[in-house]
Amino acid sequence: ALDQRGIIQSVASKNDHAAMAVLEHLGITDYFLYPQIHWNPKSDSVEKIAKCLNIGIDALALIDDSIFERRQVISVWPQVRTYDAVEISKLLNQPEFDVPVTAESHNRRSMYRAEEKRNTLMSVEHTDIADFIRKCNLKLHIFTPATKDEKLRCYELVVRTNQLNMSGIKYTPEEFENILARSGHQNFAFSCADDFGAYGIVGFGQYHVEDDSMIFTEFAMSCRVAGKFVESALFAHLLKAENCTAGIFAVKKTKKNILLRNTLEGIGFRTEAEDSVQVAYT
Repeated sequence: ALDQRGIIQSVASKNDHAAMAVLEHLGITDYFLYPQIHWNPKSDSVEKIAKCLNIGIDALALIDDSIFERRQVISVWPQVRTYDAVEISKLLNQPEFDVPVTAESHNRRSMYRAEEKRNTLMSVEHTDIADFIRKCNLKLHIFTPATKDEKLRCYELVVRTNQLNMSGIKYTPEEFENILARSGHQNFAFSCADDFGAYGIVGFGQYHVEDDSMIFTEFAMSCRVAGKFVESALFAHLLKAENCTAGIFAVKKTKKNILLRNTLEGIGFRTEAEDSVQVAYT
């Protein structure tokens, strides 16, 4: 059920690798990405899983039957949610597991599997990331979200994405409909695909144009394409398409979106103003 909701699962086990035989016997091995099975502290496993999935560690939940292990993880990573194994039957009813479900949610695990293959091949070839992306023939497709599924996927991105989220606002479905209907604003979504397969719809944004400037009012992008120069290609295309010389972002500061701020700075946006609430980039 978690897999159908697009909630990715892994294993953090203090054991020898023969423990995988249990999952194989049950026929559920494929559900678990980047399993960590060793005798190191589980806080190490949690950290490794987050890095492998390229997500914030605050997006993880640990289900464990040992209160010692749960508290050990919390002592290192207090932002990780923990649950006693006896609570499993109630998890699906918890609000944090009640997430928007789209057609892409059902394919999220296979998309991460494709990413695993990309990373493995790049590691074997010791290839520069830019050269590897060229070899993979990564393509970016930008479009206006129009169908119910496309809009729902954009909503899912906005409410589930934290590290690459401009506003950090968790809109209700009704509020997001109002966002999409803003007068004088352009909505866009983008998907990616390469020789390994499709990433699906990985980003949503909104902007309006004033004079020769493109002013962004919403932007959220999946971490699955972070570090692949997608942002550079995206903004270069949008600025050219609208005949604009500048793009302007007012990024709300959150504890989780430092990656977006670093990304904008890394691709050439400059800080124009900053206070305790937000940073303005041009």
